[in-house]
Amino acid sequence: LSGTVTFDLVPVSSRTFGGAFLDYGNTQAAPARNVTVEVIDASDGQTVLASGPTDDAGAYSLSILNFSDVFVRARAEMVQVEAPGWDVRVIDNTNGDALYVIRGADFNTGASSLTRDLHADSGWNGSGYSAPRAAAPLAILDAIYDAMALVLTADPVAVFPSLDIHWSPSNRPVLGAGGVPDISMGEIGTSFYRSGPGGGIFLLGAENSDTEEYDRHVISHEWGHYLEAEFSRSDSIGGPHTTGDQLDMRVAFGEGWGNALSAMATGDTMYSDTLGAGQGQGFDFDVDGEARVNPGWYNEFSIHEILYDIFDAAQDLQQGSGVYDNVNLGFAPIFDVFVNVQRMNPVI
Repeated sequence: LSGTVTFDLVPVSSRTFGGAFLDYGNTQAAPARNVTVEVIDASDGQTVLASGPTDDAGAYSLSILNFSDVFVRARAEMVQVEAPGWDVRVIDNTNGDALYVIRGADFNTGASSLTRDLHADSGWNGSGYSAPRAAAPLAILDAIYDAMALVLTADPVAVFPSLDIHWSPSNRPVLGAGGVPDISMGEIGTSFYRSGPGGGIFLLGAENSDTEEYDRHVISHEWGHYLEAEFSRSDSIGGPHTTGDQLDMRVAFGEGWGNALSAMATGDTMYSDTLGAGQGQGFDFDVDGEARVNPGWYNEFSIHEILYDIFDAAQDLQQGSGVYDNVNLGFAPIFDVFVNVQRMNPVI
């Protein structure tokens, strides 16, 4: 039994006068890479008869018995035990942390090889979400897959600690009682990363308010916080941050690191975050651009610009200096400092 697993990938576009939006008109079918595919016994709906991961084209191939009544299911998880290794799941924090899955119709395997494809739809009908947003968990995993691939260029045998991504259409930018997140109710306030038991990445999903499943920079940014906490160290005290803020240096570095990593992982320096009615509003900024408001060590924009300039090959002219940026180190030296020097340095 073979086939391909795909999902609706909605691109983010930028307006000529600034701002970002989800461009549903240019939705494409993208391969669901490295997700777990299972063949389930249709008689009980539970017994797993065969399982395995998709490849980079979203393809799978599994051996099963002839004349069996089964269905195919794809799980919103990426699991690889050997090095390099990872265990990433997308779960619904408003539904008992249930794992998202998509499944096909029942069929009989017969006596010949068969092809059964699965496709996860965005649920968008042209004016709103009228069907389950099945593509969302797979789109989130796809962004994480690219971020892990970046790290593997520096450490090909990296083993990533287990990570849960908490996403729900009910996750909205409000807080629960007492001004703290109520995770089970979806009142998470904003997208964030939290370490420790019950932690992971928490992503907004409320339609016409703020959705993150296609905001690959936002997902990669939060994954950058996970990487910082698990592979290096994070001294950030957290808190709000925006353009031109003069931040605690720990916050400035953490947020600047997340922004820079998102550009490195996506291959796109234009950081975008969509929100609002119909996901038709949002903001964007160029990670490779200069921090023009309050530049300095306390500004996350200064931090992400410096980190990205160390990484990239572009020879940028520094404003007002006549000096070009000729540094082109790539990711490996940055990661080496990140996991060694930075992790071991004493707190200043």
